[in-house]
Amino acid sequence: MIRTLHSLRFVFIMLVVISHIPPYRFDFGGEVGVAFFFILSGFVLAYAYGERIRDGQFHHVQFLKKQFSKIYPLYLLTLVVMLLMNARLGITYGWPVHVSHVLLLQSWIPDEDFYFANNGPAWFLSGLFFFYLIFPWLYKWLTETAFRRLMLVGVLLLALYVFAVLSLAEYQEMFYVFPLFRLPDFCLGILLARCYRTSQTSWLPERLRTMSAAMMTAWELLFVAWIVGAFFVFSCVPPVWRYASFFWIVLPPLIFAFILADKYRGLITALLHHPVLQSLGTITLEVYLLHSMVLRFMNHLLGADEETMTKPLHVILLLGGIVVVAYFMKYCFVNPVYLRLCNEKK
Repeated sequence: MIRTLHSLRFVFIMLVVISHIPPYRFDFGGEVGVAFFFILSGFVLAYAYGERIRDGQFHHVQFLKKQFSKIYPLYLLTLVVMLLMNARLGITYGWPVHVSHVLLLQSWIPDEDFYFANNGPAWFLSGLFFFYLIFPWLYKWLTETAFRRLMLVGVLLLALYVFAVLSLAEYQEMFYVFPLFRLPDFCLGILLARCYRTSQTSWLPERLRTMSAAMMTAWELLFVAWIVGAFFVFSCVPPVWRYASFFWIVLPPLIFAFILADKYRGLITALLHHPVLQSLGTITLEVYLLHSMVLRFMNHLLGADEETMTKPLHVILLLGGIVVVAYFMKYCFVNPVYLRLCNEKK
């Protein structure tokens, strides 16, 4: 397990949550967080299952059942709860919307009344399950194709993407949610895994091993400065580009740097290895699926108004409440249901 990435999961999920707390307009947090998790998903799957795919020992159906058992029960529960909360407020959607959500097809439909309905952030899973479906074939192509040919295809696809952006700029949110437009994020994660495996036989690990703690910390701070710089540049980038392609430049170097730093002794790596952050990294799925309804419930419970919601104490209470509920649901619902479903399938 690469522990730095495990903790970074929690850091980036908190950026997503903060972006959804009104009246803050922290768009950078939501967009960088979504891109991070698509890229991370590609890397983690390639890193965990790559050898099995190459050896012909990867069981795709079993893999899909495992992922489904881990994710879908909580997804369905949050969908039902959000339907009830919306009904109480008089917010209703037609049955096609509900069917698309149950089938995890909402992000394929170019209408925000579909992909942002009910538990809005859950559109992410619609794309993620599509990537799970094509993962083994995508992995083999991205890791077995010659680098020169891969670059040629990449340039052609990038040209098509630019053409689509220029032609469909008025539908800019589709570049944020539509699975085919988010597929490059996932592919970048797989390519990062390919680069990481290649780097293990290069001069780089030995060079990092000989670096002092101070030098490793400087290396890590360089990439922290990189993401901070991206935050300041972000507001100057047109939305249609920053919804995805801006982060294709920003995130891969950051993720790769902290993957490499995981085995060494920089101060930021030591912080990311702390048991508290490691534990918090285990609840990112729960935080993602639960945070919208917990925010709504807690704001109602606390009687929050526009003035109250800007106070740091209120934000801390909201974030703390989300973490507590996420831990409770993970250990009292997600894990028991997952174990039961897995045992039944055996």
